[in-house]
Amino acid sequence: MFIIFARYGNIVVYERRPFYGGWRKTEENMKKVLSVILACLIFMSCSVCVFAAQYGDADEIQQLRARFTDGVGPEVNGFALDYALFTPGSAETDGEKHPLVVWLHGMGEGAKPRAQLEKNNFVYWASADFQSRFPTGGAYLAAVRSPEEKGLFWTNEMIEPLMALVTELIATENIDASRVYLGGFSM
Repeated sequence: MFIIFARYGNIVVYERRPFYGGWRKTEENMKKVLSVILACLIFMSCSVCVFAAQYGDADEIQQLRARFTDGVGPEVNGFALDYALFTPGSAETDGEKHPLVVWLHGMGEGAKPRAQLEKNNFVYWASADFQSRFPTGGAYLAAVRSPEEKGLFWTNEMIEPLMALVTELIATENIDASRVYLGGFSM
């Protein structure tokens, strides 16, 4: 149970903590709280815009998934992350460096290889419509999978293997190291 009210430019929250013996008071600066709320609203509205476009039938989705190639990153501290990589059509011929978008799936979406492409909308980023939004003619898309079958999720143990994978992709593909973007869902 929460009681929230504003006082002198601050938001005061009283939280009922039955297992810890009573109420806990938290006082936050209203500007900070409103900034966080505004940032969340902006992020959510951008997400809705990205996925609001209408895409075709199941065949088109399967064709987009088929354009991702499978790979395994370097082993670091006993862990190697597998991934599915989309290469923009112009990347091999135009000599330009392209951005890389790394996508971390949500819980339950990494149970087996390529599952990270089955249960969310990330494959739509490979569509011609979405790829045309990048000024260099497209972006590399890496859908990385945490080894959930081993009980491992996106924990601190996965940071170094993820960084090694991104470093390897930058070294082996036409990726602009100054335009690497990391995103994800849930977990």
